[in-house]
Amino acid sequence: VHPPGIAILISDKESEAKVEEKIKKIKELQFPWVGLKLKAELVALQFESGDKNKFLALVKKINDSSNLGMILISEDLGILFAARDLCADKRPLLYPITKQNIDQTIPKIKEKPTPVVVRGASIEELIPLTIKLKEAGVDEAVLDPGSKNLMDAIRDQTFIRRAALKQGFRPLGYPTIAFPCFMAKDGLKEALTASVFINKFATIIV
Repeated sequence: VHPPGIAILISDKESEAKVEEKIKKIKELQFPWVGLKLKAELVALQFESGDKNKFLALVKKINDSSNLGMILISEDLGILFAARDLCADKRPLLYPITKQNIDQTIPKIKEKPTPVVVRGASIEELIPLTIKLKEAGVDEAVLDPGSKNLMDAIRDQTFIRRAALKQGFRPLGYPTIAFPCFMAKDGLKEALTASVFINKFATIIV
């Protein structure tokens, strides 16, 4: 009824050939299921090389050559927003917004409204951040409770969903994101971890 968004991680450290291969697979790999086409529709582009121009070139390449939704990942705010400006019309999801950078981030988000992922070291740390965004008039947020392993992630995803739906706790009433790509490096373990998040209850799975 409400299928999660599936995103494929692409690092700017990967070779041109590897990037091309991933994009080709994303476009081609589809499964018909009861009148629906199941497929990945998002790419998560990670700044990992340390070379700003390399990352911006990757963002521009994906923006120009596909209609895929984008998640931009960079701990460096300057690079994150430079990448956002290249594809602002597609309204990419920006990651991560934290307690360390939220005050610098809010004016930049309001300048060109863009959805953001709020990351905390725990669920408790997310609450003042979503409140601050709400007070600033920023409504489009996704939550990452910073879960380090699968058991913690199931607990955190379940707690967030119950708090929002059963207790009506508005500061946690946002979609969530999960990163099996960072929790499990082995291909099969990563796929199994991702499958758990389809049930428990991530909105976007990278």
